[in-house]
Amino acid sequence: AQPRDLEPTEIDMTLRTTLSTAVVALACVPAFAQIDYVHKKSDGKAAGGTVTAVTRDKITVKRAVGGDVDVPATDVDYVQWNGEPQELKNGRRKENSGDLAEALVELEKAAKSATGNAKVDAAFLAARVAAKQASTDPAKLDVAIKKLETFKGGNGTSFRYYPALALLGDLYTRKKEFAKANTVFGELESAPTNEVKLAARNAKARVLLAQGDPDAALAAYDKVLAEKVNGPVEQARHYEAMLGQAEAQKAKKDYAAAVAKLDEVVKQVSSRETLIQAESYLLRGACYREMNQPKDALFAYLHVDLMFPSEPGLHAEALFNLVDLWKTTGNPDRSKETLDKLKTRYPGTEWAKKVGG
Repeated sequence: AQPRDLEPTEIDMTLRTTLSTAVVALACVPAFAQIDYVHKKSDGKAAGGTVTAVTRDKITVKRAVGGDVDVPATDVDYVQWNGEPQELKNGRRKENSGDLAEALVELEKAAKSATGNAKVDAAFLAARVAAKQASTDPAKLDVAIKKLETFKGGNGTSFRYYPALALLGDLYTRKKEFAKANTVFGELESAPTNEVKLAARNAKARVLLAQGDPDAALAAYDKVLAEKVNGPVEQARHYEAMLGQAEAQKAKKDYAAAVAKLDEVVKQVSSRETLIQAESYLLRGACYREMNQPKDALFAYLHVDLMFPSEPGLHAEALFNLVDLWKTTGNPDRSKETLDKLKTRYPGTEWAKKVGG
């Protein structure tokens, strides 16, 4: 049978039915942009819903199905906030790619235009980016410290509070204001969360290293490693302590022991712990250079260059070393290419100035 032509009234009824069905279907689709997403370090997954409470220790997410879920502050990787401005998204992306200058511009705009939790988060991220800039340019230390002190003073209930303290203490250590660093780390150590306490004790050990006392630092790291840990987040603090031990062994010129310790760290630590990974390869490169093994050193620094450009202080140091190592291993063109990258990406850093000299 041939299909018959529909009458106008039948066409109208068919369209109405189709549209009605489409509206019902759309109503059943979750509004992706209208909820918060708290992304976790431990498993890479996100808790989606409405953030109903934020404290120093956790974020509470009310989910449409399954009830509330608490995400420990120490397990928060990042948060996509409902209604967050585009500048905040841009800033996060540019920080991850290592474009810190542009990231800071975007995040400072976001800190002005955002509201609520997104505004607080943008202010912290701007301060964190400033701290990363200061890690490659000592002239920016005071600006970064001021940003973090301001955040610390006005956001005592934020889940970003303890990370801000950790960054602030590290900057005071870089500035060699060790008393201020230990004061900040002392407050960090008073946190109720074991992971934060362990991070604070590792930080105090780093101060001892910066003060030129590797034996005391080793003893401090031993105490951290003697403590029991629960879960991957706390376990990462053990890997930090192992990394610190390797740095102390290098300071004592026990390079073989340091490399062996670093091998343990790289084999065991999660790929999500990018800072620990990057520091491990950077320190391995330094040890191999002291052991007069230039090819091994080159591969270690090259790992930092290729895998961890989002850690600017470590990346700039790796590039500085690669400039010389490419020459040493008979690759002058690669040396020039790396030098250009160092001067372009990190023009005002101590590493660019050193290689220039």
